[in-house]
Amino acid sequence: MRAWLFSLLLVFASTVDCLVYADDEPANLIGNAGFEEPANAQEGVSPGAPWQTFSSKLNLLELTRSNKRTGEQSLKMTSQKLPNAYQGINQAIPVEGGKKYTFSIYAINNKQDPLGGTTHAQLVIEWVDDKGKEISRDYSAPVGSSLTKMRWETIALRKKAAPNGAVSARFGIHFSEGEKGGKGSIFVDDVLLQQ
Repeated sequence: MRAWLFSLLLVFASTVDCLVYADDEPANLIGNAGFEEPANAQEGVSPGAPWQTFSSKLNLLELTRSNKRTGEQSLKMTSQKLPNAYQGINQAIPVEGGKKYTFSIYAINNKQDPLGGTTHAQLVIEWVDDKGKEISRDYSAPVGSSLTKMRWETIALRKKAAPNGAVSARFGIHFSEGEKGGKGSIFVDDVLLQQ
């Protein structure tokens, strides 16, 4: 009887511990983090709100079902094949000066169209004040042709402190051709932003 009661108590205690831990997990501040909206998107459709797209020339950002980490869709970013061209997506999120933020994505190189030349992806945080003026930026290391085609890799900016006076930030995924231009495409999924 004692052994049975002790076992029951252990099961209950481990369940309570799991419940407390789940509540302690910080929320993801990014909307449409898995690129699931619009649902059942046709190839060629750009990611839905609240993502904003930008491009120097061509917009070659599209939702795809051909390679995803989780869910039904991911974002495919394809080279414009033009020197110094750039494109990307971002979201404006309220922030608090002095607080730390971790921004990450999962990315994989396209086996059928791998990155080449000076094409690269990187994460960017643009910290903005209450007048809409950019205060500063944080960049991740650029990821280019060395990005694996075999498994999803994490690209992250970890524990970046919002500068004093920052009230919002644009959290972006930038895809740049570089000085010599390049080729190829990558897939991005499961964006995460936590305070």
